[in-house]
Amino acid sequence: MRATHIYKLFAPRVLAWLLLLPSIGRADHVVTLEGDLLQGKVGAITPAQELLLAGQDPWPLEQLRAIVPAEQATDVDPAPYTIWLTNGSRFSTRVIKLAEENYELDNPILGRLDIPIDLVWAVRIGRPDPESRFARAVRDMAELDEDVIYATGTGTGEFHEIRGLIEELNDEGLTFDQEGELKVLPADQFHAVLLASPFFEPETPDWITSRLSLSDGSLISGNIIQLEESQISIQLGEGMTIDLPWAQIRRLTVESDLLHYLSDLEPTESSTEAIYAYPRTWKRDLNVRGNPLRLGQDRFEKGVGVGAGTAITFQNDGEYRLFTATIGLDVERGGAGHCTFVVSAGKEELFRQQIRGRDKPQFIKLDIEDHEEITLSVEPGILGLDLGDDANWCEACFLQAD
Repeated sequence: MRATHIYKLFAPRVLAWLLLLPSIGRADHVVTLEGDLLQGKVGAITPAQELLLAGQDPWPLEQLRAIVPAEQATDVDPAPYTIWLTNGSRFSTRVIKLAEENYELDNPILGRLDIPIDLVWAVRIGRPDPESRFARAVRDMAELDEDVIYATGTGTGEFHEIRGLIEELNDEGLTFDQEGELKVLPADQFHAVLLASPFFEPETPDWITSRLSLSDGSLISGNIIQLEESQISIQLGEGMTIDLPWAQIRRLTVESDLLHYLSDLEPTESSTEAIYAYPRTWKRDLNVRGNPLRLGQDRFEKGVGVGAGTAITFQNDGEYRLFTATIGLDVERGGAGHCTFVVSAGKEELFRQQIRGRDKPQFIKLDIEDHEEITLSVEPGILGLDLGDDANWCEACFLQAD
């Protein structure tokens, strides 16, 4: 029987597993699809897509949801430009240039990359704005009939959309075809573009989509070929494979049709009642201030960021049996904050835990099979203050019944 390092708390009708995570600095940790946590040395990922963890039988990747290396790479400042691929990958880059049938990139971790034009879906130049129309369109991931350019007019900061066909892109600006006429936008007026590229669909049935989070905030999505001798290979699409050191990976996440992240679902109800803090709407896949989700030394791609006084309710129509999340206060607040995380089902409280800003992240696992709705709430701490309560429900998700 596989060994797990789990601390169990039993309550009527509820199974809550709380795990303080001081061990990240001593051993790799692996989260199974069921939400169990394993610790040990990651040895390899075989071409058969099995994880070899020291002292355990091989684990098929499809039975896992995350692998977090013990030794975390030092954060690297992201490059000023960002490019998204049709398979969900995201790269920061110091250079972006459209040359014939390829985009030329220069990533702080991977160096120079040549990306086939058909794999590129979106480009952003300049600082991100998570509330912009472009950012919302990126999150929606809708296919387009033609390229959409986000630009500003001369002497104004207001964005407007231009439709056309991108011909050339470099540091000087953007050239595009609009109804047969070539037009040029200088770099100081060009912000971003969404491209009319078809989204990537795996052609092989054994494709398991995994996501590699890098230390500069880039995200590589694709099919793991193998991890061997501290080198990992991942296939992004037909004819494109990337090799990189395992030491540069902050997190490997495995997608599954049985996992449903709450940030991808629509709540049935939500409310925010701030006390002293400026009221902020809860965020999908970002902290409540619109920045990446961070707990301790770990950065998360998925999750829900809220402020104290926020409650969000999600429907459980009977297909979900477990709720899991890693919770804590975002490190952006520098250890400030004191609040209470609560999970309830109607009038029944399933979980309650006070957390301070300098506490270790906590992993929770709850049985929700017999409950029709689940509410995530964050209450202010014992002093009733909410100024530093940037609360994160990282990788909050429902697990569907088999």
